[in-house]
Amino acid sequence: MIRAVIACLLTVSLLGCGGSSVPYTDNSQDAEALARNVKELIVNAVADARKSKEPQDHIANVASATAPKPGKPTGSYEGIYAQIHTASEQLVEACERAGGPTSDLKQKLDELLKLADGLPGDFQPLVEPAS
Repeated sequence: MIRAVIACLLTVSLLGCGGSSVPYTDNSQDAEALARNVKELIVNAVADARKSKEPQDHIANVASATAPKPGKPTGSYEGIYAQIHTASEQLVEACERAGGPTSDLKQKLDELLKLADGLPGDFQPLVEPAS
């Protein structure tokens, strides 16, 4: 009898776990979604680089995100990615040579943000919660 009750409860609970799920949306080839994500990354990387003694670490993420890759859905943003990639790689190299922030870091970061304005979306840098 106990085994029958346990088997019944187990069956009911397993059937209840197989309910509906959120449908999967494949955005891997969505150039607009990628461009919004890249812009958000740039805005946050620039904000972090401004506060860092090693800004090249943050800007290297921008260079990586904008590097040309086979199958990457760039859409009409390919030219903007190329400009951002070149500018970010040059800034990373300059910071590495200087061993940290360069004298023109603020200007170069402002230029990166200006280039990122060509991508869709309106983002503010993430703010760390006060401790």
